[in-house]
Amino acid sequence: MPELVETPEITAERALVIRCNRLLGSALVDANLISNDALEIAYEKMRQMVESGNFESASILTALIFEQKALEENELIEYTLKNHDVGLIDLRHYTFDELPKGCDLRKCYMTWTIPFAQRDGCFFMSTGYYLSPAIVSYWENLLNAPILWHISSMRSIMIALKKLSNIENRSLQEAGLENKIEPTEETQTLTAKPSQN
Repeated sequence: MPELVETPEITAERALVIRCNRLLGSALVDANLISNDALEIAYEKMRQMVESGNFESASILTALIFEQKALEENELIEYTLKNHDVGLIDLRHYTFDELPKGCDLRKCYMTWTIPFAQRDGCFFMSTGYYLSPAIVSYWENLLNAPILWHISSMRSIMIALKKLSNIENRSLQEAGLENKIEPTEETQTLTAKPSQN
């Protein structure tokens, strides 16, 4: 893998990924959804991804749910719905005709969050990371508009991201440009697994 060239944007992205995951981890422990030991293992996996420059796959949630089997995602979803004013959406069968306004796919991958619709100046957001205050504040500051938050399963988010990647790549190819985002081996494996949610 080519050496990652450090730029102000890369530095900011690294800080965003680390902060989002750390605050999510703290929230999961506080909610008694995971143990500290499980969190440390997930942190180490996340750190390895960050150090390799693979920010899009640096997620403690995918490690906890799919690799360590230390977190039941249904319990996370139920807890979030019970304790926060959010909706629930399954994006696996959602049809995207174009990239939603405000959709920077790289940031969507890094934050596991998608602005899936916009109406009357209000954004409809789907995320697997709602319990991370850093995610909520990042998108609120970025969009500077009212947001209606929804939660989704991680597999639902990944399938939607893959759909959006295909749309963006087709647009780039039509414009004679290179693909901007290619799904990693890890995310391709995630979307290939049968859904349990």
